[in-house]
Amino acid sequence: MIYWRPGSRAVGSRAAAYFRLIRFEHTLFALPYVYIGLLFAPAVPTLYVLIAATGCAVCARTSAMLLNRIIDRPIDRRNPRTRDREKLIVEIGKPALMAGLAGSVAGLAVFTYLLSAILLFLVPVAVGLFVAYPYTKRFTAGSHLLLGVSLSVAPIGGFLAGLREFPFPLTAGLPLIPLSLAVLFWVAGFDIIYALDDLEFDRRTGLHSVPAWLGYRNAQLVVLFLYTLASALLFSLFFLTPMVGYAWFAACVAAAAVLLWEQAAVTRGRADPTRRKAAFNANLAISPMLLLALALDIWII
Repeated sequence: MIYWRPGSRAVGSRAAAYFRLIRFEHTLFALPYVYIGLLFAPAVPTLYVLIAATGCAVCARTSAMLLNRIIDRPIDRRNPRTRDREKLIVEIGKPALMAGLAGSVAGLAVFTYLLSAILLFLVPVAVGLFVAYPYTKRFTAGSHLLLGVSLSVAPIGGFLAGLREFPFPLTAGLPLIPLSLAVLFWVAGFDIIYALDDLEFDRRTGLHSVPAWLGYRNAQLVVLFLYTLASALLFSLFFLTPMVGYAWFAACVAAAAVLLWEQAAVTRGRADPTRRKAAFNANLAISPMLLLALALDIWII
């Protein structure tokens, strides 16, 4: 294990702090949905497209996390749950932090250009969403939905990356509608679960979230509603597109079970933040499971 001390300039220590700050391992949330979008595209993705799309996803998420940490720094240093982020920022240093942000945005533009110059116009839209999300919690509990929107573009981006020509048949992109909406509601739901830890802090500081607005119990009901919508939309693909088969259906059943377990864990663990963290981390299994299922349906079953 790498240990760090505020002010240390060791390269390994700074790199460890950097990856911890942006929670790089949580890239697993969005990346499988990019690949699912690639599989829905009319053309079979090449290795070149796969690498470029992966680069886009990694750079997009890195820039989003860094913007969140920079914009929310005055809030995070006062929040008991997030105050350790300040230590990580001090460890990394502001010049390195800003260089990382510039590099990730530039990387997003470069990888997008390598896929298609036409798609470059989407880069400012994506960065605009990343900038907007941290600010929305200052005035609306709808910030959870905006975060969902930010991640719901992952399958759309993967689909567009896999296209060989424009325009494309509109029917080819129809599965993206329920899939992207499912991602939106799924992400918004687990963001509300995470916000349960900040209920008192948000109320005290005037920040907006569903738990601060509706209370712990009602926030759980909102999560249950969002998760039900997400599960129904994922199941709907089984009936809407011939590309999806029984492996997808089985993965949807498993995903719904995971979401139900999360809901139960949060209900039982009101006084235990580790239960909510475990519920949040359980989401890591859902998107890889759906990706594997779709690949099985297309190429094997």
